[in-house]
Amino acid sequence: MLIGSRRSALLLSSALVGLAMLGLGGAAQAADQTYQFDIPAESLGQALTDFSRASSQQIVFSEDATNGRATKGLHGRYTAARALTVLLAGTDLQVETNSAGVMMVRSKKVGAASNEGAGNPNAAVETVTVTGSHIHNVETLTPTTTITSNDMIDQGYTTLSEVLEQLPSNSKAGASTESNSVFGFGNGALNNYGYASGVNLLSLGSDDTLVLLNGRRLPSTAEGSSTDISGIPVSAIDHVEILEDGASAVYGSDAVAGVVNIITKKDFDGIETGAHIYNIADGKQPDLGGYALGGFDWGTGNIVANYDFEDQKPLLASARPFTSGSLSPNYLLPRQQTSSVYAAVNQELADQLQFSASGIFSDRPYSASNNLGFVQTVSGRNTQYAGSAELDYTPISDWKLSLFGEFGTEQDSYADSIPSFSLVVDIKYHYAENSFELDADGTVISLPGGDVKLAVGASERSESFSLNDNLSDHSNVSRQIYSAYGELFIPLVGENNAIPLVQQLSIDAALRYDHYSDFGSTTDPKVTVKWTPVAEVSFHGSYSTSFKAPTLFQLDGFPAVYGFVAPANPADPGLGNALEYYSQANPNLRPETATTFAAGATITPSKVPGFAFDASYFNIDYRNVVKFLESDFAFSDVLDGQLGNFVNTNPTAAQINSQLAVDAASGGNSCYASSCAPSTIKAIANLGFVNAAVVQLSGLNLDTHYQIDSTIGQFRIAGDATYFLAYQEMITPSATAAPGAGIVYSPPRLRGKINVGWFKDSWSANARLNYTGSERNPTDPSCQNSCPVGSWTTIDLSASYAFQDIPKAAFLDGTRLNISVANVFDSAPPYVFNAAGINYDPVNANPLGRTFSISITKRW
Repeated sequence: MLIGSRRSALLLSSALVGLAMLGLGGAAQAADQTYQFDIPAESLGQALTDFSRASSQQIVFSEDATNGRATKGLHGRYTAARALTVLLAGTDLQVETNSAGVMMVRSKKVGAASNEGAGNPNAAVETVTVTGSHIHNVETLTPTTTITSNDMIDQGYTTLSEVLEQLPSNSKAGASTESNSVFGFGNGALNNYGYASGVNLLSLGSDDTLVLLNGRRLPSTAEGSSTDISGIPVSAIDHVEILEDGASAVYGSDAVAGVVNIITKKDFDGIETGAHIYNIADGKQPDLGGYALGGFDWGTGNIVANYDFEDQKPLLASARPFTSGSLSPNYLLPRQQTSSVYAAVNQELADQLQFSASGIFSDRPYSASNNLGFVQTVSGRNTQYAGSAELDYTPISDWKLSLFGEFGTEQDSYADSIPSFSLVVDIKYHYAENSFELDADGTVISLPGGDVKLAVGASERSESFSLNDNLSDHSNVSRQIYSAYGELFIPLVGENNAIPLVQQLSIDAALRYDHYSDFGSTTDPKVTVKWTPVAEVSFHGSYSTSFKAPTLFQLDGFPAVYGFVAPANPADPGLGNALEYYSQANPNLRPETATTFAAGATITPSKVPGFAFDASYFNIDYRNVVKFLESDFAFSDVLDGQLGNFVNTNPTAAQINSQLAVDAASGGNSCYASSCAPSTIKAIANLGFVNAAVVQLSGLNLDTHYQIDSTIGQFRIAGDATYFLAYQEMITPSATAAPGAGIVYSPPRLRGKINVGWFKDSWSANARLNYTGSERNPTDPSCQNSCPVGSWTTIDLSASYAFQDIPKAAFLDGTRLNISVANVFDSAPPYVFNAAGINYDPVNANPLGRTFSISITKRW
């Protein structure tokens, strides 16, 4: 199987490169290609957005670069280069195209080796924020994936969850509505009480990927399982940046697998509205959505506000033939409605002083019914508030001092009703965090290779958690986190001192110290190196340590459950030992720790303009991973030595009586054995939250882009894939290693996609191939050595048209129509036996089948 998987990875990698090379014969840049532009006199930021739409060119810029600047407009047919020259006339901005074909608007002073402008406090400086770094205006030494707003619209995405689920390195385990606490499919699913949608890079866990909004933390779901992104509307997003590398040295806890930074629109002038109908599928009512986006720019500042509403209908198992073994009713997808409001304001207070603030509110009620031998109804509401305010001061041209504060709150309610057991559980969770941070960064010295830049900072953050339910369980706990960090960027070799085989050599070193009031301190370093021997090839590598602090829910948020089981004793098969077990929060948890090594190469051949290919290797050794053993381990195996010191196999009478007293005080003593007498208790097992597991994984991320300009339009070909060379997990250090990839509900060995886009004038079209590799199902009783589960390939199509300059239909100007079809050939997910009768893998497939989506937007 491993040989076959490696061969598949090689074939997919070859396909990505081969497909990207198809158009080489016509790859000559059509520099004289013209586009029709009708850009009014408006803010520069909005003008660049309008330029991107009219020319289908991907362009990224920061609010600091464009804030307070305006254009006189642009009307007529121009080449892309000429249009940008006109729009940027009179500014100190320039355009650079990166290896992925994305146009970056940057200050002409960024990266200069000289100190031009130093000492002039009025010098205009752009501050480009870099995901994964505290230092502004430096290049990213490791690859970062950028998904622009136009990418999302052109490919027919209507929600941020859809955008991120298509990433080959991302897993839906514990981070999607399908991976929830009712069915329990995928790691972390049993803590996804609220049907949240999150991010789970490399399938390490949905709480091991840090999600940022404009570089600031978003609150997690109250039980800490993930950061719910369902309330962040696509209409408010400018672009998304994904860093797949350990980043605790920069951001602190949770950035073990990587960082997702969602950048919202902050520079918008005008009004835009949109509506969409999506997930139109057989056996399901279609989902509906709409938004209104408005902004106003007054020269020294601007304000942007967005309202979005999504109405997502349920999908029942009875509507799909592959779930014929499921009882009724079983909701494959819940019923939910999401309302969100986003607003941002920016104001220049003085030549050197800038104020900005933003906030987001979302509210998502949901409901579902399930039948796993008994009917269960779940419902609830997830409400999220988050906001930040920042004051930036630039005393000299290349130094920036920032003071900012942020707050975030998640209020979740969850109701679970099982009428046949006369059981009703109603739980209310509340999680809040607040922080203040002061940092500074800028140039400390100029070397022949460029400017050496330094960032230093300190922060104070507080977290609080509370739980109340109708079973008299409650929790109220909080903590403080104090942090200090530093980062140094050293360009040893650059354009001015390049030598043969060393065109560039740069080092970025970061160090962060965090002190938690409830479990102590941790210090984490990260070193990143980039070496460019020749202009067309560069190598990058990084080494870092990361950590994830135990959540307040794990420390003191889970109500205690006590009882007895009577497992077979492997040492004496004829007898059964009564075993007491308990599950509860653990105030003695330690942080989870990881060591990450990554290395790769990027190729941008000059003879193939617009082409780039990157192959990156990653290796993560993750230890002290917190596991909830009651759900992650079978009770029948607790005496076989796999749980190590989490089972006391020779308890004293005093220990037994002490534990029984705790049980009695908490209302426990549920008896599942024939006798619960203390004399029958031969072992005591801790099956709650414990630092137990070890996860070790390695693999490859492959990424390729190719942009071709021709007389019949522009073609963009992009492909990426993730292949796991190794992935194993030990539930405890003494347990037998189990595969963590290639098994159902875990990531497949290989997952990838290829997208081909065509753009010309007002037209665009995209075709995407999605591939999920084969797996095995060890729980299927029909196979002696785990049943094979086939691979899954789907194709998605989308097309859009932007109305402009249509005679006698001027009212359509500014209107854009998009039509998309997902899973064009209605490919059913591969069959997977499971006890619930769902019979597909919700982590690696979806039950929707062929779906249609239609969206329309109007710029007023």
